[in-house]
Amino acid sequence: MYKIMLVDDEVWVRRSLKEQIRWNLLKAELVGEASDGESAYRMALELKPDVILTDIKMPLMNGIEFMERINADLPHLKIIVISGHAEFEWIRQAMVHRAVNYILKPIGEQDLNQSLSAAIRDIEKLRMEREEQILLKGALNQSLPALKEQYLNAMLTEQQVTSARFQRLMAQLNLRVECHAFHMAVVHIRHYDRLAEEKFEGDDQLLYYAIDNIIGMLRFDSISLLSFRSSAGKYEQILFIGYPPGTSPNACADYAVEAVGRVRSSLKSALNADTYAGIGKGYFQPEDIPNSFLEAAHALKYAKSGSGPETVFFNEIKKKEKDPKDDLVENVAAYIKENFKEQITLESVAQRFAVNASYLSRIFKSESGENFIDYVTRLRIEKASKLMLNPHLKTYEIAEIVGYENTNYFSKVFKKAVGFTPTEYRERFMEK
Repeated sequence: MYKIMLVDDEVWVRRSLKEQIRWNLLKAELVGEASDGESAYRMALELKPDVILTDIKMPLMNGIEFMERINADLPHLKIIVISGHAEFEWIRQAMVHRAVNYILKPIGEQDLNQSLSAAIRDIEKLRMEREEQILLKGALNQSLPALKEQYLNAMLTEQQVTSARFQRLMAQLNLRVECHAFHMAVVHIRHYDRLAEEKFEGDDQLLYYAIDNIIGMLRFDSISLLSFRSSAGKYEQILFIGYPPGTSPNACADYAVEAVGRVRSSLKSALNADTYAGIGKGYFQPEDIPNSFLEAAHALKYAKSGSGPETVFFNEIKKKEKDPKDDLVENVAAYIKENFKEQITLESVAQRFAVNASYLSRIFKSESGENFIDYVTRLRIEKASKLMLNPHLKTYEIAEIVGYENTNYFSKVFKKAVGFTPTEYRERFMEK
């Protein structure tokens, strides 16, 4: 999903933009809104959007100043200006600061979506070029198997793998894979170190090559099977099971069970390797690869617990246990509650929980109903409101306690949240 951020001091304009943008068609999501350039700058640094729609005339920091600052920090960002002013100087300044378009208000739905579509095409083209450069550079230093493992593991957290990008990457890695529908699966090799000792005198790298070759030799009539080792540990082999067009969901599920069964039986026959396996739900879009993988890992955990069969389909346990995405959001929310007083960001929290920041932003909003930054701000302001009742604490001290280094910025956020400045809030309380 492409991340879009809206910046305009008029609420009705932002609401209109949200209604006019064809989110699903553009494969885009709203990651944040701001009413002035200063807060937009801070928000953009944290959320790292792909496209920003911004007004020119705004309080605190106008759109031109905002563009100048944010371009220095996010050089690949695409900015579309939306303005009610047609003066040549404004347009010239916007173009100087790399605006990809300048749309006059009132904004037409067609112009808006065409501009966004053009910006997204530019982003896609740039990403493909960067991937190609990285692959070419990596080919000089690494073998193709190592590149395959590296890039396929990266897809497990990538939220913007379109069908075109997926097929392009497969071609560059010399892999033929169907992706009209797919399942992800994870196979755990039991007693891996002991197996390496028995079969290859303790050389676990040779064991890995043997496993990869055994799976690679399997042939199927109706599916594509892609296997690679998890970067999280040598004991787990990840499977991408792809299906051709027209395969029904029931047939896909049957093929997934068959493929995983043949992988497990082949490893048992060739290496006497005992295994567990988990299979995620079936999906149709490559951007859902992380979802299916997360579900497969959860199903594997269930299989290893001994409370079910050795191969577990996520669909079989989803009614008995919570979705793993729920656990992630709950754990993240609990972590924020404990640490909101620190200088935490979406990127730092995502890194702590070993997930992609865009993915975390999307599922946090989806599962909690609240943006990441809004949740952090709410916790901070709720705590600050309580601390305001302590007459011995200064406003700047309260700001620091709840995680704000800049007292003026804290006061603005506080007033926006509760309707009063810190001073007004205290005075009203004392009056009561």
